[in-house]
Amino acid sequence: MNKLWCLFLCLPLSAADARFNKALEQASLGDCAAAGETFSASLKSRADAGAESYRLPAFCQETLPQSAEAIRSARAALAKHPASPPLELALGKLLLRQKPEDPEAGALLARTARALPGNPEARHYYAQWAYLNDRDRVCLQQETAALRLPGLNDVALLQMNTLLGMCASRMEAIPEAKAAFEKALAVNARQAVFDAYSAYFYLQLLNRIGEDDAARRVTAQILSRAPDFAPALLEQAKHFDRGGQPEKAIEAAQAVLRAADNDINTQRAAHMILAKSYTILGNAAEAKKEQLWIDAFASS
Repeated sequence: MNKLWCLFLCLPLSAADARFNKALEQASLGDCAAAGETFSASLKSRADAGAESYRLPAFCQETLPQSAEAIRSARAALAKHPASPPLELALGKLLLRQKPEDPEAGALLARTARALPGNPEARHYYAQWAYLNDRDRVCLQQETAALRLPGLNDVALLQMNTLLGMCASRMEAIPEAKAAFEKALAVNARQAVFDAYSAYFYLQLLNRIGEDDAARRVTAQILSRAPDFAPALLEQAKHFDRGGQPEKAIEAAQAVLRAADNDINTQRAAHMILAKSYTILGNAAEAKKEQLWIDAFASS
């Protein structure tokens, strides 16, 4: 619903057609299917409907499992209003979500970023496409420019600094990556809901460049806000393993296996730590159980 409310602020709420306002009311109540139908009827009856009026139907459909219909709506709107930057942005975002490598999405988002240089959303989505298509320099340029623009809220600052850190990291621009991730972490710390993956991307960089003390700090910060986050629990288990603390390594690895968000690779790493730790402690029976699991899922 946050995305819809943001769009409400951009729409002409003074429209005379009662159905237009009814659709806004339906969407605000979460009834996106009804809102889409009402909007369609409203737009058909309004010959003067501007480009902005077509944005909510497409995005309302996007919230449902109807991405193809949302794309058709955006294309129909562009046919009526060619070269409209807001509509090109809408279509580019939809295509990016459906198929990140889509060159049409990249072309639309690049054009929008040029047409709307003061629009942080346009630059941010072009940066996303660039990152997903290994155009890291474009990602770095667009996200850096977007972050200089005024009026960004905490959600935007968190997402944009995280992406900037990711593309800078891949370019080996380590100081820039660390600075962006630290800014994202500071915003993250004051959020009601902590974004563990944003912080984990920073943790991965710290591990890669061998900054162990900083990595332990970020791991502890993640687990203080998301105590069941499997990737951070695994990092904690690895830390205890490297530090020669098999009992604590076992406790942390078992917590990894209890976590809901562990995948097969995380599970395998946890079982390997368990097998090693039980062996160190002389518990051959438990070590054998862990090794049997590892062997059974070796090719998964």
